[in-house]
Amino acid sequence: MKNKLARTTLKIIFYPVSLGSFVVGLVFFIQFIQTLSYPYNDMGNYFDGVINHHSGEGFVMLVIAIFCLIVSGIILFLLRRGKNEA
Repeated sequence: MKNKLARTTLKIIFYPVSLGSFVVGLVFFIQFIQTLSYPYNDMGNYFDGVINHHSGEGFVMLVIAIFCLIVSGIILFLLRRGKNEA
């Protein structure tokens, strides 16, 4: 009984964490895709009309997106695997 309560509590906590991590990863990935469309100037920067973006910014966004999506997948995998073991 105690183990089932702990497992249910962890599911209540970690399903939203997994969803939040997925949403953050998706937002960063969409932002990365948008940076690919910015015009490139001769100083090594991207300019979207308002802000100068550095050329390495897209790579950082991609790394953050991949990390968040992997974390979300691992959490979801562990939660679903625990369902089969019970």
